[in-house]
Amino acid sequence: MDRYEGESWRPANREGSIFFPAEGWRRGEPELRPEVGRCVLRRTAGMYRLEEKLRGRALVGTVEGNRPPVSPAQVVAALEAQCGVRREDVMVEVCSPPADFLVQFRSGDDCTRVLIYHSRRLTIGGETIQFCRWHRGMGGEESSMKFLTRLSFDGLPQEAWEVEFVTNLVSSLGGDLVKMLKPTDRCFVVVEAWMKNPNKLPKLYEVELPEPEFRQDYPTSDSDVPISPPSSRLKDEKPTVVHFMKIHVLKVIDHSPILTELPPAYDYDEESYNARCHTFTCYPGTIDGAERAYIGGGHGFAGPGSDDHAGALFRM
Repeated sequence: MDRYEGESWRPANREGSIFFPAEGWRRGEPELRPEVGRCVLRRTAGMYRLEEKLRGRALVGTVEGNRPPVSPAQVVAALEAQCGVRREDVMVEVCSPPADFLVQFRSGDDCTRVLIYHSRRLTIGGETIQFCRWHRGMGGEESSMKFLTRLSFDGLPQEAWEVEFVTNLVSSLGGDLVKMLKPTDRCFVVVEAWMKNPNKLPKLYEVELPEPEFRQDYPTSDSDVPISPPSSRLKDEKPTVVHFMKIHVLKVIDHSPILTELPPAYDYDEESYNARCHTFTCYPGTIDGAERAYIGGGHGFAGPGSDDHAGALFRM
């Protein structure tokens, strides 16, 4: 193992880690991971509650000058000595850059007073602290989703036909759900969503669902499925089920510049004719862009119409 000492891609402290000299690369090594990733996540109810808690009662503080090391305890002591804020009424925590601290106050009046009268005046270690109000979006940059898109999911698990799951599914594709259209059958889920880039929507999508962990999540005695306790595999791995789903792009409202140059004779007014509606023909069980597949059976009745369902259960 000594031959690995000093190599930058090996951790200096392997305590508690099983290490095999013959294993040249370990899963999770920095060199094996992508440099950049991106996702879209919808704001949760809990985020709105936290935002309301922080609004008007939180500042971010940044050490100025030569930026000497400053601890949260030093900031609390300075607020108490120089601003008259009791330590029982303030919480200082190290936060993500570019600021150094998130400072929360019990009173909105204390928060405003520190901001107005003590920003760049409060000193610690010979350097000043700049305060700014915390606000949603701090530390990020503005962006947008430009394409209102109608798409359908072909092969979604039957237990996943509900808004919360579909919302998360759309987010995983780089979009934000606008609405989930009332289904005409149990074959397709049709949604409208703002998408970052419809060109990056895959034609086939693997949806992997972790299996339940707790006994109360498993079928009950009145279920048709036999009761089975959590698998012993849970000790070494997390069991999942992978569903293979087709994604159909049905319509895209496009306000972006056109992808190909127009002929010189074409009088193109960018402001008047910039919005286009692209529609696409899609078929059940067929990957977009491929020749229509014959699947027979009941699937020939899928889609809008009067023959895609029968019976009166759950109908008013």
